[in-house]
Amino acid sequence: MVTDCRVSRIEADHLLDANGKRYDFNMCVRAAGIKAPDFLSSLGFPVNRVGQLEVTERLTVEGHEHIHAIGDCAACLQADGKPVPPRAQAAHQQADYVYKVIMNAAERREPDTQPYQYRDHGSLVSLGTQTSVGSLMGSLTGTLFVDGLFARWLYISLHLMHHKVILGFGRTAALAIALALVKRSTDLVKLH
Repeated sequence: MVTDCRVSRIEADHLLDANGKRYDFNMCVRAAGIKAPDFLSSLGFPVNRVGQLEVTERLTVEGHEHIHAIGDCAACLQADGKPVPPRAQAAHQQADYVYKVIMNAAERREPDTQPYQYRDHGSLVSLGTQTSVGSLMGSLTGTLFVDGLFARWLYISLHLMHHKVILGFGRTAALAIALALVKRSTDLVKLH
């Protein structure tokens, strides 16, 4: 395992770091830290050590009740003091929460006083193009481990649901058909 290494290029069987050093591999797993865009630090708002905007329990920037921040840009703490994990499901939940806050204000409804609360629904990991593994969490099932073809179908469904939110149904259907027709030449490992 190599830590504190800036990767400049990844090939099928090796990678090169920023200094030109080559690392050969059969399988490569790369984990990169989450960092907010550099320009956020220059705005004059409170930021943490990785440049994320510090937010309240209602996802407003500390000291600025009408400015919201979500996803990788927000340093959001849970009720137990631990940071909300930097995952797609957290950003999606934050976006839903802020949307409701903004719509309440736009429609001059009474603001919801409930703080944002992250709910972990589990994780799915794609292992190449044929299989997946993961754990699903819910009030009815508790924690359920899934793997193989069933986990792969869940992973693909979740992936397409994310696309549908952004692209709409028609474009997502076209994308799904196109992806089914294209044979992938490299393995992809992704955590959702």
